[in-house]
Amino acid sequence: DGMLMRHHHQLGGVLVSYADARVVGTDARIIHQAGHCDVHVRCTARVFCPEPGRKLVGKVNKVGADFVGLLVMGVFNASVASADISDEFIHNPIDASPGGCWESAEDNGEHRIA
Repeated sequence: DGMLMRHHHQLGGVLVSYADARVVGTDARIIHQAGHCDVHVRCTARVFCPEPGRKLVGKVNKVGADFVGLLVMGVFNASVASADISDEFIHNPIDASPGGCWESAEDNGEHRIA
């Protein structure tokens, strides 16, 4: 389905799934030069729309000097800019991992993001 896993402004997020779709009413509108009709549909929808400031859990999949990339819910790519990483962490470019790692300066690198 072409609407799944895409951001929709009207929904305020990414449509992850829907169920129980049914046409509501009997009216349809032909969209000029679009090749389809517009009908009202009611369904149960699951929308991914985290609010700013909300904590998300993800798995780190890339580290750079100015960001940490991660996969949230096994589906969505996210990025944390270095300006948003706690001052406790410093970037270590010498680490064997591509892109280095971010290490805690408070515990001699025992806590790492790699």
